[in-house]
Amino acid sequence: MPWGAPEGTLAQVLASLGDGSELITCIAGQGAPLASERVATLAPAQVELEHRDGGQPSYWWLLSAE
Repeated sequence: MPWGAPEGTLAQVLASLGDGSELITCIAGQGAPLASERVATLAPAQVELEHRDGGQPSYWWLLSAE
């Protein structure tokens, strides 16, 4: 599992989740360091990204792949 700067880490996780998936749902929490527009550019091109603001206090992003 990747670990490091938020942008690079999220890009690696999205790439991993995107392998074999059609849709990734990303729920942003309080203080997430990247705007939804930037998160959208990190998702693999072949995967649809659904981005929502969840406001959860403990995690920057909750991710699910289908």
